[in-house]
Amino acid sequence: MNEVILIQLASIFILGAMSQWLAWRLNLPSILLLLLTGFCVGASGLDFIDPDALLGTLFFPLVSVSVAIILFEGGLSLRLGNFKNQATVISLISVGCLVTWVLTTFAAYNIFSLSWELSLLLGAILTVSGPTVVTPLLRHIRPTPPLGNILKWEGILIDPVGALLAVFVFEIIWEGFADSHWTLVVLAVLKTLVAGGLIGYFCAKVLSFFIQKHLVPESLNNSFTVMLVLLCFIASNAFQKEAGLLGVTVMGLILANTKSLNVRKILEFKENLVVFLISTLFILLAARITPEDWQELPITESLSFLGLLIFVIRPAGVFISTFFSSLNFKQKLFMAFLSPRGIVAAAVASLFALELQAAGVEDGGLLISFTFLVIVGTVTFYGLFSSPLASLLHLRQKKPQGILFVGVNPFSRALAHALEDLGFTAHLIDTNPHQVTTAWLDGLPATLGSAVSDQIIEGLNLDGVGKLFAVTRNHEANALAAIRYSDVFGEQEVYQLAEPERDLEIVRAQSLSEELQGRALFHESLTYEKIETLYSLGWDVKTTNITEEFTYEDFLSFHGEGTYPLFYVDKEQNLHIVTATTTPSPTAGSKLITLSEPNQ
Repeated sequence: MNEVILIQLASIFILGAMSQWLAWRLNLPSILLLLLTGFCVGASGLDFIDPDALLGTLFFPLVSVSVAIILFEGGLSLRLGNFKNQATVISLISVGCLVTWVLTTFAAYNIFSLSWELSLLLGAILTVSGPTVVTPLLRHIRPTPPLGNILKWEGILIDPVGALLAVFVFEIIWEGFADSHWTLVVLAVLKTLVAGGLIGYFCAKVLSFFIQKHLVPESLNNSFTVMLVLLCFIASNAFQKEAGLLGVTVMGLILANTKSLNVRKILEFKENLVVFLISTLFILLAARITPEDWQELPITESLSFLGLLIFVIRPAGVFISTFFSSLNFKQKLFMAFLSPRGIVAAAVASLFALELQAAGVEDGGLLISFTFLVIVGTVTFYGLFSSPLASLLHLRQKKPQGILFVGVNPFSRALAHALEDLGFTAHLIDTNPHQVTTAWLDGLPATLGSAVSDQIIEGLNLDGVGKLFAVTRNHEANALAAIRYSDVFGEQEVYQLAEPERDLEIVRAQSLSEELQGRALFHESLTYEKIETLYSLGWDVKTTNITEEFTYEDFLSFHGEGTYPLFYVDKEQNLHIVTATTTPSPTAGSKLITLSEPNQ
């Protein structure tokens, strides 16, 4: 018996990781494959995993705790310094949310013939979208500014707003079934706001104090954070039912915007934990759906309800809430067709359905079936059609291949000009006012300031930029920039000049670990000092066309050792960076950029 339980638990984790990986390989929304996996191994398929039998009474407490951590991570992502287009986002999560709730309620009441109470609750639950489903789609689509920022913030903020709306409606239903007065309902709502807000604020300040005063060792920061998140969630719920959802979101928001507090490592840990939780939760929740649950969904009515959500209700919410915004029609149209439902909707619906069923509420279990219908339908539709729509409306950015240069010097300015001549974006940043002014006079976009400053990073315009070149004189500064921007561009897209040569006796003592550096640019011998020396001898950055008649091999034979390949652009306009561990292979039609000696 124990072996069976162990196999089932291990299978959930294995299948979750495999589904995430397969979704990445197939360029599909991960939530879709996770749901399909859950259906296949659960009651609707092989019946291999039965979450209720496997976890028993622990199942829904685990779901609640997982949702709390997910919402905390969402709040931790809310840096107010990045909060652009505030009026549009606020309108979407207020006016748009209200329009969605009202129209979805009427649709559920008229199509499924649910009671008004359950229709109101289902409508509230389905206002939730969430970053766990929106962010992967945005990463895949890459919509033009400001759409990506608006949809990202809407996805993050609508989770706690929609979840709280669902909690308030549930309180109304619950108190109504208990024959209580409306004053108790209003009191419950106020207690939720006060308890969640104050306890979340208090826990955030406690965590901030302990970290800033170094009262917790760095190795225990993540564990201490999880402890306080759970304490916040439990304490808020103890004061008022379901107030913990607000509490953990407020806690994350306060931490994210506390000055002098570095939450990057905590956020990194939470992001990894959330991926694990989402994989596990979706498989478990989907595995609970039985064939009987699907049979309770009338096909015609279900398709009609789904069609109204996608083609009427979401567009109505977007166009009404953005009526006075500066967005044009095409931008609004794209936003109207991107609102997938995700893990919070599934978890909240499952929690409320269980409690309503336990209270003897008829049709309470239908909340799960209807919610999963919408999750599968919206994720499938938006996952398949949002990207082509963005392309059709010309609202999709090309793959960002531009380069952010940390360090302004003659070499980086020459590289930036070469990139711009080839149609790519280049931006330079340096702390030296003279160098930055030189770049401005040279017609290049440049920023004065520290590349690792949060304020500078938040203010940088990185549209079209997808790589980092750290090319300062200071190797440690280059490494620090590479570490900082690995979160922005990914570890594979941060590069720095090779480490300068040192005496053998001090190499081990002074060399940086490879894990703390970006990828070595160009050639292992092409250090800053070497480039400076070559420039003093008249070497310069040059562009060469590779053709059928003049191949790359011909180029090497002609130049001998008088050149260093830097990068090249193929005929499909893909930028290929030469590193110390790669061998360039430009073909006919490519443009090769090199550092070459004069008269070559």
